[in-house]
Amino acid sequence: YPTLGLASALNQAIAQILRVNPEAAGRLADFKAQSERIGLGQLEALYASTFDLQAGCSLYAGYHLLGEDWRRSLFLAELNGRYQAAGFSCGDELPDHFAVLLRFLSVQTNPEEETALRDDCLFPAALKVAARLDPLLNPYRAVLDALLLCLTPQGASVEASERGRGERGGLAGSPARAGLKPSGGDGGSSADFQSAVSPISNRQT
Repeated sequence: YPTLGLASALNQAIAQILRVNPEAAGRLADFKAQSERIGLGQLEALYASTFDLQAGCSLYAGYHLLGEDWRRSLFLAELNGRYQAAGFSCGDELPDHFAVLLRFLSVQTNPEEETALRDDCLFPAALKVAARLDPLLNPYRAVLDALLLCLTPQGASVEASERGRGERGGLAGSPARAGLKPSGGDGGSSADFQSAVSPISNRQT
């Protein structure tokens, strides 16, 4: 959410990302220029109307992957279990919020789980949100573009990366392929969880 410290945070992010992904840094610079042009008040209103009031632009990955039913509830419970096991806190946010997933990925020490969460959860969800934002009308599209570029392997295009994810098995963005199986405890049975997060090839979005 945009705050008075946005410009400083963007400058820091751009400087850090520039070293590893100049194209993504450029998209953040575009967003910074647009945000300075329209002002903080309008940026706040646009954030709310985009991400809070439009379900299709929600920043909750589980909603885009599984819908708003019991399957997402199991997904949230499993993410919470992973966070607790790692000593990670999602604060006041739900565990599948983009920002929470990104913070968790930044401290992730398991390469396989990092790749799975990035490729099969965060990337396809972010791709769906980006597709709904007009780059000429909504400056937040530049932020989503930067995120997708950072989540895409160096040297590959976002489009090629998405095709590759789809070819690897069923619906791109299946938490089942992210290795998110019950870690034991209260998330329901293994069969229930697998049913919750298995690829849903005929899901309409």
